[in-house]
Amino acid sequence: MPTRYVSAVPDEEVRSLPLRVELKNYSGKEGVNLILWIRKIEMAMTSGLITIDHQQVSLAISKLDGRAREWASTCSTSVDIAFRSWESLKSQLVQVFSPPNQAYRVRSRFLAPRQGKNELSDYVQELRTLMAAMQFYSLLETVHVTIFVEGLRTGIARTEVFRVHPSTFEKAVGIALSAEHYVKSARLG
Repeated sequence: MPTRYVSAVPDEEVRSLPLRVELKNYSGKEGVNLILWIRKIEMAMTSGLITIDHQQVSLAISKLDGRAREWASTCSTSVDIAFRSWESLKSQLVQVFSPPNQAYRVRSRFLAPRQGKNELSDYVQELRTLMAAMQFYSLLETVHVTIFVEGLRTGIARTEVFRVHPSTFEKAVGIALSAEHYVKSARLG
């Protein structure tokens, strides 16, 4: 008797459903972090399964307010002509609304942080925020690791990261967090 095989894959292709995400508008005011807003827009595009250029541009422009919306509306006779892709809109937003010397400011802030009396997780989050702001002004991964290690306060986490010599920022963070967790667990247990 012939053997029958039953397919575990349904006849119809499995589709992901878009996820709706609530976003704040970007107004172009000073002090509002444009780079973080761009990252949130990109996450919304990904979760909403928005991949077509004109849809991405439309979403981003719909989340502009104040002088940023006015700027986008007056760039050309048509928004479609002014911004043919999300990458085009994004680069123009950064060029127009980033403060002068933004790259220098962000890099200098990234080079300065120290853990001090802060928790390791707070120090890591501060560095991640600064790295996100440097999305357009990136540094080498080895520089990220060096800055992280140099900013760690003297202790087991720093010693362990020096001992292992990780190649990426995330590996260095993982090693430091594990070492700190181990020490805290040993004290409690």
